[in-house]
Amino acid sequence: MENRQPITLSVIAPCYNEAGNIPELVERLQRTFERKGLSGEIVLVNDCSKDNTGEVIARQAATYPNIVAVNHAQNRGIVGGWRSGVAAATGVYTCLMDADLQHLPEDVGRLYDEITFSRFDVVQGWRNHVKNSSGMRVVLSKGLNTALNVLFGMDSKDNKSNFLICRREVLEDLLRTRYKYKAYQTLLGVAIRCKHYSVRQIETMFEERKVGESFLPRFPLKMIWETVHDLVLGFFEFRVTDPYDASLREFLKDKTPTNTDEPLPWWREWYFRFYVWTFPLHHWMISYNAYQYYLDLKKSQWLKPEEIRAYQEQRLRQLLVHAYYKVPYYRQLFDASGIKPEDIRTIEDLTRIPVLTKKSSRKTCTAD
Repeated sequence: MENRQPITLSVIAPCYNEAGNIPELVERLQRTFERKGLSGEIVLVNDCSKDNTGEVIARQAATYPNIVAVNHAQNRGIVGGWRSGVAAATGVYTCLMDADLQHLPEDVGRLYDEITFSRFDVVQGWRNHVKNSSGMRVVLSKGLNTALNVLFGMDSKDNKSNFLICRREVLEDLLRTRYKYKAYQTLLGVAIRCKHYSVRQIETMFEERKVGESFLPRFPLKMIWETVHDLVLGFFEFRVTDPYDASLREFLKDKTPTNTDEPLPWWREWYFRFYVWTFPLHHWMISYNAYQYYLDLKKSQWLKPEEIRAYQEQRLRQLLVHAYYKVPYYRQLFDASGIKPEDIRTIEDLTRIPVLTKKSSRKTCTAD
């Protein structure tokens, strides 16, 4: 069996009717990987295209072993493409970009350099429209950016830019939402900041599309309505209600519990519902999400033991990644031991991490 080098960077590109752009996109990304000495992969998601995008992706995957082809039987939109892409990605870092070549594939290397040097959670490329400083698209983009800054208390040059790089588990978290949005890509920059991830923006060129057609109509009334709809939902999710950790809910989506609880008597059911409805009055200092967490935990108790363990190990990996990138002590400890957070995949792997003792703790405090 061939031993492949672990993947460092996964570039995820949703594709809808992009047959004419894919070969050049792949060629330029491959050159970028080679120039930077990166072990990279390209995840191309065919979002039920009407042209021969699927065939072009299949030919590219047959030519290059580091191309992952994902096909949607139904159109799921950009965010659906991201979710399928991150599920198929294996890299430590993930980079989102469109397949239309308006973002330069060469700038992927710049994003990677910046995130590995600065250790920010997310590095986002803000779009320089110098070659297209007018037109409906630019006007709408700048107007939306201003609205997002005002509504969510931010000061960003380009909130709507989805040309970004982050660790895979960060992207997984960013794509978990409380509500069902029509075009969540508009709020990805908001989610980064409201979920308290550190972000750095760097300037990137934004070119004119050379092949294919833009999805933006001349009079985008439907898009404007969907944007307003999402801004209202986003305001409630990120500004009004308490943050909700949806990881368990997402984990439960494709799981079938082995059992269910006995239903409550009708009078207890109604009493419980009344208690939940009035929860903000008598437990105002506790998260309003307590009821949703209760439902998630109630359902998860009936999972199979191996499924419960899988979720525990998923959370363990997230904790270790956070500790490595946020706590200097653990970063030094891991580096001195020659291991990375992604090397810890199971509970048994914890034995590879040196135990924190009083002696080592005192030594660290003295050194600081």
